[in-house]
Amino acid sequence: MTSFTLTENIALAAMTVWEAFLEESFEQKGLYRANREKHGTSEFRELILNKIAPIVEDAYLCVKEDLHHCFDWEFVPCFLSVIEEPFFTGDQSLTQEQIKQLAKKVIAELDAK
Repeated sequence: MTSFTLTENIALAAMTVWEAFLEESFEQKGLYRANREKHGTSEFRELILNKIAPIVEDAYLCVKEDLHHCFDWEFVPCFLSVIEEPFFTGDQSLTQEQIKQLAKKVIAELDAK
């Protein structure tokens, strides 16, 4: 796994992502479920902490000035839906430009609701 500094914001993002999985239907379908079933819950939590949460935090930082929706209950679940395919069909990493574009897509989707 890629080494990074675990900040309070990344830890909070990881908890928010985990809550979204518990609250939403992500576990019931798609690549998230397949990954969790293949590797187990413990490894899935590590994936959230080490890979997904830093991406979520980077995405939030890209659009926080334009975000007029709740980070926990609106941005994170929508962002998880948007990154599912590019994240799991690639090498489980995204470039900063991809993260920025996906974050902007989330803002547009949330604003359209």
